Amino acid sequence: MKKNHAWASSAIVLAVSLTALSLINCPAEPASAPMTGTISGTAQFSGGSNNAGITVTLEKTDGPRSLGSVIASQGVSRSIIGGLQTDADGTFAFTGLEPGWYTVYASSQNSQERAVAINVSLASGESITNLVLNLTPVGSISGQIIVDGTSTGNFGFLVSIAGTSYMAITDNAGNFTISDVPARDGYFIIVSRGNYMAFWDSPENTPQTVIVQGGEETSIGVKNLTSAELISSFISISEDGYWVINGEKTGVKAQGEQGPEGSYISNIGAVIEAAVQLAKQDNDGSEPEKALNIVIAIDVEDFIAMHMLFLAIRDYYTHLDLSAAAGRAWSAFPASDSVDRSKLLSLTLGENIKELNDLRAFTGLQSISALGVTSIGEYTFFHNTNLQSVHIPAVKTIGAYAFIGCTSLVSVNFPVATTIEMGAFAQCTSLESVSLPAATTIGMYAFSGCTSLESVNFPVATTIGEWAFRGCTSLESVSFPAATTIDISAFRGCNSLSSITIAANCVFTFLSGSPGIDDRFFLFFVYYSDMFDLGNNAAGTYLWDGSAWTGP
Repeated sequence: MKKNHAWASSAIVLAVSLTALSLINCPAEPASAPMTGTISGTAQFSGGSNNAGITVTLEKTDGPRSLGSVIASQGVSRSIIGGLQTDADGTFAFTGLEPGWYTVYASSQNSQERAVAINVSLASGESITNLVLNLTPVGSISGQIIVDGTSTGNFGFLVSIAGTSYMAITDNAGNFTISDVPARDGYFIIVSRGNYMAFWDSPENTPQTVIVQGGEETSIGVKNLTSAELISSFISISEDGYWVINGEKTGVKAQGEQGPEGSYISNIGAVIEAAVQLAKQDNDGSEPEKALNIVIAIDVEDFIAMHMLFLAIRDYYTHLDLSAAAGRAWSAFPASDSVDRSKLLSLTLGENIKELNDLRAFTGLQSISALGVTSIGEYTFFHNTNLQSVHIPAVKTIGAYAFIGCTSLVSVNFPVATTIEMGAFAQCTSLESVSLPAATTIGMYAFSGCTSLESVNFPVATTIGEWAFRGCTSLESVSFPAATTIDISAFRGCNSLSSITIAANCVFTFLSGSPGIDDRFFLFFVYYSDMFDLGNNAAGTYLWDGSAWTGP
């Protein structure tokens, strides 16, 4: 019996040992990986049928991202998952994607936009289909103007599209190309030089209608002129204020003076020439210290007259005073226009001008005063590295990226501005002083990269956008006594920040759990959309004591 017991005991030990061995050798069940998903859709040219050649790029992000934020946040690491070029149908698809946030970009050298973007949040195993990214197709118009059959001496004709700011200047051979023209039909072309102005005629001697197709160059051929035509052309203005060229009324507003028998004769060329000659009595405009001081009354919305003005002053350093100018909105004169405007040093606008738009072509502009302007458009002073002084006291809205990259701008004061849009002052690396006492909304990236900024005080601002002060490495104190919302990563990289004043129950938006960045800025280095209340939700000033934030 004892032997039998011993055998039974040994059998039990052996069974237990084998069981333990099997547990040791068998790997644990792996955690189930998230299922991959798909993002697909169409990138297309609006109104077109051939969508070939559009570049579609997919980026994995840490949250919703705008195209502008990519521009404003230089140096931020990016995770490009893939890219492709579309066929004629414009379709695209990205497969095998992990769950998370993605941004899809579509771009083309034949579109008006540099790119368009869509943010998507992809769940595990999800297929997101039918995304649509629309681009505006552009093309170009080319041709040649020849005077008296000669191959040279044909420089200086202004060739413009009636009713738009798209234009070009002929070279010595008379060739021109108007670029980046939105695709459509029904364009009329106007040719001018000095007092000569005429439509571009069809073979039937009627104004030619020009069609522009996306990605294509439309050649309108050769216009042959004689010296006699250039002298005898008659320009007038209709009773309701439109250019009339050799009896043909255009759709372009003009300016002039009363002529014989109730007609209006254009005199703007003579007015411009007189203003330039008067200014040259004091200085020659050969260098900034000898800049011309030109004062002229002109309609800033008459793009032909404005172009004649810039053509007249392009060779001179100039201070331009348009205090008496007519018009409501400063037109956008694109940098692609071949007339050099880099020598305009200062610009003064009167109280009647309310809107200020694209000034990117004026790369030498150092100061601007515009007493009546209430709205500054997007990209108005984009990367103007010479701009030092801005006096626009009535402005209420400052558009996206209006002053981005203005690295010589030291201080700004906008006493009644209420809205500061995305990236408005991003990368203004010399900016030290900001006065925005009426601002209620500070947009995302508004002051990103302003490395000289030490303190800010926005007494009535209620919302501070995401990444608003990203990379402001000198920023020590901020005061937002009315702020109720501060978005994700508003102060990312502000490693000098030691004091912040906020309203009661101010809500910070961030990712729950440790963000994995210096605890000193735990509240500000965060990403997604869980809510966190600073301290005990009390209004007042919070200070960094070396290890934690303390407050009322």
